[in-house]
Amino acid sequence: MKSILFLGPYGNLTTLYASILTLHPSIIGLNHARDRIPPEAMFYDGQNISIKYNNFINFVLDNQQRSDIGHAGGSFEKAHASRKGELKELEDISTYTSKNPTHFVWKESGFLTSQLRQNACIKRILEEIPGAVFIRPIRNPLHWLKTNLIAQHFELYDDTWGKGFVTEAQASSPIALSQWYLRDLQWFLRLREQYSHRFIIHFETQPFDNIVKQLNLQTTDLWLEIANAVAGKIRHRECDLHLAEVFNSALAFYAGDAYSRITADFIAPVLAYRQ
Repeated sequence: MKSILFLGPYGNLTTLYASILTLHPSIIGLNHARDRIPPEAMFYDGQNISIKYNNFINFVLDNQQRSDIGHAGGSFEKAHASRKGELKELEDISTYTSKNPTHFVWKESGFLTSQLRQNACIKRILEEIPGAVFIRPIRNPLHWLKTNLIAQHFELYDDTWGKGFVTEAQASSPIALSQWYLRDLQWFLRLREQYSHRFIIHFETQPFDNIVKQLNLQTTDLWLEIANAVAGKIRHRECDLHLAEVFNSALAFYAGDAYSRITADFIAPVLAYRQ
């Protein structure tokens, strides 16, 4: 079975996008559940990867059979995107279960990203799990900043330099969070340069077709039409000029198409209000 694994920080549209994919007829999903994964299924620790990955697949399949599992335990049916009704149109024509799944989605992005870096095992995983594909959404980073300043997921974020995890002080600092966000994105983009077909980057300003096409998923026109509409229902936050200035300052150290698009799509329109 092929895996679709979300990377990057929390509060970055991973729940919305993973929930949509899980409503594809060939895909089943696992939402969080890191605290329930047995040691023999922790393929992301870099040890006995192939064996543990097969155990992880069985864990995902077993999870699909349990209807009592809530938000932290694995069910996308009880994820916040579903509870708030954002997926209703797609739920009306789809189901979260599949009799013959060909793919599974795991959404535990911040935790998984940190584990892969801390255990220095991403390249071995790519070699031993040829069916693994990684997705890194790009939400408006100013909205992401606000979400993370409130939620403070620092206990699950590594510092990107392999020296530990993000501290509470860093998680409260727009400057430190902006710098962390860009280092985390740079790590993903470097892998994407080496393994372009294994690493998918998706801007919130793109239609959901972008993900579907890169995953080579077969869909009906109706499913894709509704998926595109649902993916556009992003809960926005007010864009703060100060946050835009802070993030733009951190961006000055980066160059490339992704960073240019972040500037054009999200940062420049806010900074334009200074004029």
